[in-house]
Amino acid sequence: MEKTRLSLLNLLQAHNEEGWNIFFRTYSDVVKAWIRRCGIMDEEDILQEVLLAVFTSIKTFNRERDGSFRRWLRLIVRHRVLASVKKDRSRQLSPIAQDCLERLAVDDSDPSRLWDEQHERFLLDHAILRLKADLGNDQAFQAFLAYGVHGRPVQEVAAELGVKPGYVYLCNHRAKKALREYLADDVV
Repeated sequence: MEKTRLSLLNLLQAHNEEGWNIFFRTYSDVVKAWIRRCGIMDEEDILQEVLLAVFTSIKTFNRERDGSFRRWLRLIVRHRVLASVKKDRSRQLSPIAQDCLERLAVDDSDPSRLWDEQHERFLLDHAILRLKADLGNDQAFQAFLAYGVHGRPVQEVAAELGVKPGYVYLCNHRAKKALREYLADDVV
């Protein structure tokens, strides 16, 4: 399972602006998805509350005491959703949403595993978008997608793109190396 990068945690704990930008890009979609999963459609308000809670308490985050960062964030989301429902009595959680929230507190539950899977998918999607921008060459990115991701034969990809097979291999190698670097920072 992909874990939260130590360098990102260090940046967040130092209240570094770039760290917060990375955090927002990486986690906002998964947090909003879980808020919606709980039946709350105005997820932006609760997202802001989650971000504020993380901002105010990140300096005291301690892996040994709090567990993984994802677990800690998952519990903040759960708490903010419950607080929002308590504050606004007109909001009602369905029995399914209530069960989901309760199970989010348990590390080995289906919702917790789904949270982690969604998070990993978001990380990969962001890494691929970053790769596309960093390659700066649509042909290199297309070669990587066709051969490295979709598994098409190198000869077929080369012919389609009008390049030599060696170029397809090179693009695939460089892209995979870059993705590993994007995703394999220090972990906690």
